[in-house]
Amino acid sequence: MAAPRFAVFLLPALLVGQTPDAAALVAKVDQLRHPWSAFSADLTLKEQGRSSQWRLSVASGGDSRLDGLAPKQVLGRAVLMKGEQMWLITPGSKRAIPVTPQQRLVGSAAGGDLARLRLGEDFRPTGIQAADLDGKPCWRVDLEAKRPSVPYRHAELWVLKAGEVPLAAHFFFASGKLAQVMTFDAPSQVAGRRVIAGLKLGDPEHPERSVMKLSHWKPGEPDAALFQVPR
Repeated sequence: MAAPRFAVFLLPALLVGQTPDAAALVAKVDQLRHPWSAFSADLTLKEQGRSSQWRLSVASGGDSRLDGLAPKQVLGRAVLMKGEQMWLITPGSKRAIPVTPQQRLVGSAAGGDLARLRLGEDFRPTGIQAADLDGKPCWRVDLEAKRPSVPYRHAELWVLKAGEVPLAAHFFFASGKLAQVMTFDAPSQVAGRRVIAGLKLGDPEHPERSVMKLSHWKPGEPDAALFQVPR
């Protein structure tokens, strides 16, 4: 006896309704924000009517550096991040100044917000469920900090079901209070890769206080000398 015709469509229908693996979804989002193992890009930060330009350099080992380009108040300043350690380098100074990734080094944006692009470096997924954000069907991935040094104890990553691209990330203090809101631009094509080139960053009362845009992407290893800490 022939199988019922509807059985042909049963498996695809089930697969469409499956909940994705949370870790794989976080990795997919990180790939959109960190499309090459090493690269450089121009970064523009706008907030409260002010604008600054920086050069972001990311090494294959995960080290990253921001170099101020304009205006003159940031020209020559640099933020260097190696692992969990971060330094501020100022013009004319022979030594780098140790700082924390949550310090606001660039306006209201913390240095770690700008220099670190991958959620998977700081957080591990603890669960995933279907939920709506702003009326849009999403997967909500619950995340917890991997280390005590991470400034936020847990986070929520909201990923649109359609295309599995990130919509927002919410970061919480240990008390459970919402501390920071991050919303992502839609992916675009750059050098044959899908990338997220922009995001908005702020607190619950001002969720779009800072607007960050990346442009002029250049895949490839930056100069290793950029990641040496002045002593």
